[in-house]
Amino acid sequence: MGKVNLSKKNKSEKDATFKRRKAALGRGKHQHLSHTKIDLETATLRVPTQNKYENVEKEPQGPTMQQLQDLITLCHSDNEKKVRNGLTAFISFLPRAHDLFLQKISEILAATLHHLRHPDPKIREASQNLISWIFGRYAPQCSPFIPVFIRHIGATVSSQSQIIKSQSAFLLDKIALLPNLQPLPSIFELFPLMISAASNANEFSNFSKAITKVMLRFSVKKDVHMFHDYTEFQFPNLFPGNTTTYAQRFSTQCALGASEIESIQRLTESIQKSFNLISGESESPAVSDLCSLLLALYNLHSEIDLQPFFKFVGDRFPYEEGSTKVNLNISKFLVINKAYHQKIREFITSVPPSIDNVVLFATIGDFNIDISDFSECIPELCTTQISDEAAPAVSDAILSYIMNEEKITKRSVRALISLRKSDDFQQKLLSVLQARLPTCSPALINLFLILVSSAAPLNRQFLKDFALFISEEDIVENELCHKCIDSVAITNNETDYGSLLSFLMTVGTRRPSMREIAKQHILRLRIFADEASRPLFARIDLNKWIIV
Repeated sequence: MGKVNLSKKNKSEKDATFKRRKAALGRGKHQHLSHTKIDLETATLRVPTQNKYENVEKEPQGPTMQQLQDLITLCHSDNEKKVRNGLTAFISFLPRAHDLFLQKISEILAATLHHLRHPDPKIREASQNLISWIFGRYAPQCSPFIPVFIRHIGATVSSQSQIIKSQSAFLLDKIALLPNLQPLPSIFELFPLMISAASNANEFSNFSKAITKVMLRFSVKKDVHMFHDYTEFQFPNLFPGNTTTYAQRFSTQCALGASEIESIQRLTESIQKSFNLISGESESPAVSDLCSLLLALYNLHSEIDLQPFFKFVGDRFPYEEGSTKVNLNISKFLVINKAYHQKIREFITSVPPSIDNVVLFATIGDFNIDISDFSECIPELCTTQISDEAAPAVSDAILSYIMNEEKITKRSVRALISLRKSDDFQQKLLSVLQARLPTCSPALINLFLILVSSAAPLNRQFLKDFALFISEEDIVENELCHKCIDSVAITNNETDYGSLLSFLMTVGTRRPSMREIAKQHILRLRIFADEASRPLFARIDLNKWIIV
């Protein structure tokens, strides 16, 4: 019997066992009949242009409308983590999707604003960051949605949670900076609700600051009646029936309806009920914010009763716990009441000179500070009620400021129109005209000429020097000379008619091209001349342009 090869037999058995197990492993497990397949088949976007060497299909690049829609959907999710991720992703997505944002702005705002009332602080913070980003870059596009913002503010301030109520101040602060903000009744209805919702001094300050910003937008409509074109600046428009002054024309306040006035009354009542929140010794910053709110409210509606507020604020003034800045801000409110002028004077003389000091001194009349050292206070002086004692010094300071500044504002000219001037103001004005008119822009010229026409009555020496100046053809063009003649002859109806006649004759003599314009004004002035001036007009031969 031959020898058996056991190793070869064992090898074949092992191979058979391996193949059997491999086949069993590949068959897989049988699924139950009720099993649901979760595998999805998705279609791939096919791009016509493919790589030259690889047959690879490209995925779409950049922000798409579908991606934006997915983020909006995430913000409406019930899962807090998804909502937070969606709000955060918007900030990185929207800078690359300007056009897509403008198409979906209403849906994005709707998906974001209601999260200001979310219980989760992280979601509220993410919503605040996104809203701040949107308002910072798309404020004009947000203006049409002001009624939507107002409804969200009302819903937020009505919340049971004190933390969520504070979000209304955040949103009101944002819409206060929107262009085309109008004094809607629904906005004024929010103010007393917000003040009543405050539970401590900090919340009172936040609400007061936000309301003050909105009030300042409505307090004075500075540019409503300022003429931008000299052709609109005519005698009938400026003085209908001699009943309207320049100061009234250029400081017209915003007109309020009955509903807005009623809301303001409720606001003052809510503030008085909140006195206990800010009556502590360490609450002077909140009192300062209250004074800013009352000032804005007073500028908007001067018929409110401020006596309760004067008593509450003024009895403890100056506040020992408050800083100099806080006490100065409180002084700006108390200065409305002359009974507190002595207290204010004692306080501001004890602190270093500053812009606020200068403004307060100009208001109470004790103007003993050299204003030339504080030229940066001129813009604030232009909007402050200046006392009669300080008015001449302030008007000279503003005029000096105009001479040195490259850009002249309408606010500065309006202030000069309404203030009482010094005796030599007209000669100083002529110096500014000679320095600025030849090279300044048409808009600047119009402002100067409005100022000239408001300085009535013009003295004879000024008219003589002004006539010689505008008669120089190399310096003053024909159109500008025409405007100068109109500014003096039309609007200054209080100036001596003899001086006006001398002015017109001088310009017509030295500049024949202006003779016809001067002639028309002389014929008009002849009709309105008084008894003492009529003989002068009778001696003039306008055809030969001589005085008989």
